[in-house]
Amino acid sequence: MCRRKISQSLLACLLLTLASVLPVQASTISPMAYEALTEVHELLQESQWLEAGERLDRMIQRFGREPYAQATAWQMRGYVFSELDQHDKALHAYEKALDTEALDAESSQQVLYNTAQLLLVLERSSEAVERIGKWLAEYADPTPTQQVQAAWIYLSAGHHRDAATLMQGAISRVDEPQQSWYQILVAALQATDDFRALEQWLPRAIKDYPEQKTFWMQLASVHLQQERHRRATATLAAAYHNGLLEDSSDLTYMAQLFLHAGVPHKAARVLREAMHKGTVEDTARHYEMLAEIWLRSREIGLAIHTYEQALKAGADHDVSLRLGRLLLQNEDHHAALPHLKTAAKSDKGRTRAEALLLLGMAAYSHGAVEEAQHAFVEARAYEEVRRQAENWLEYLKHPG
Repeated sequence: MCRRKISQSLLACLLLTLASVLPVQASTISPMAYEALTEVHELLQESQWLEAGERLDRMIQRFGREPYAQATAWQMRGYVFSELDQHDKALHAYEKALDTEALDAESSQQVLYNTAQLLLVLERSSEAVERIGKWLAEYADPTPTQQVQAAWIYLSAGHHRDAATLMQGAISRVDEPQQSWYQILVAALQATDDFRALEQWLPRAIKDYPEQKTFWMQLASVHLQQERHRRATATLAAAYHNGLLEDSSDLTYMAQLFLHAGVPHKAARVLREAMHKGTVEDTARHYEMLAEIWLRSREIGLAIHTYEQALKAGADHDVSLRLGRLLLQNEDHHAALPHLKTAAKSDKGRTRAEALLLLGMAAYSHGAVEEAQHAFVEARAYEEVRRQAENWLEYLKHPG
């Protein structure tokens, strides 16, 4: 993406330069240089980079006594090198164009900016920062667009505070900031964990671009990072009611956020509705998530039913254990037995251990003492439940 942006900037610069060169050929360059530049210009428009490069090399040698022709040729050569991904050579060519001191102020500034971009591509960030500082200093009162251009370089070079300062200034000076301007500002503020500034600017971004889901999600994230769960849920709820949260990941995230904010019933409604509509797939994982939310809502019956749906959708032995445990707690011993027996077949030692212990308890409560004793004997082999299993076995020897 960075290379494409550079190429577009360089091409724009070349078109501006050629627009100024061609009409005033008599007073700035010789007719022969003018003709050569025109031919190269046509090659560039046809993306004939190699042929254009060879012509420019000859021009640079041929018109050594014409500074403006030299500068323009070096400038065009830099563009060609950039298109060929030869960034070191492109940078050298642009610096040669600047060294001639023959370019007009506008073209010189554009080339200087392009060298800063190339330095970023070459991972020479400190030089890019120095170069963009020099570029910016040439403007007594930079326009908002120029501030944004500089901020992009600073952001890419890791100078986030400088980028944020410039972006705040640029956005404050225009009535309708571009969406990308807010994106640059938010990226810079996020990099410095400036939550206060993010809380100031993200609502403005949302006001200007209410249809952009990302800004809503980012504001909710800022609230979450400061443990302001209710503000985060209110932000996402507003986005949800505006029809912005339609992806499965967004809706499950919002359900989890409602859950952490202490409003599990809202979480359950969001997730259940999304699964009913098919926006969130009715997978075992999602049924399991919904069941956990129902538990937090103290809706035991709904939790049991949803765990059963999770098992039908292919949930593993851990879910069988949870369902069996829940049924046992609900004193539905008969219903708990098959799920605990399934969980006892798990390859996970901890799951198997707890399942055997609970199976013994369920069997005993159901009146199946022999089955209970057998389960406790097996459970005794696992250290994490050994003491409890032995206590039960001792109790079975001397009931009452």
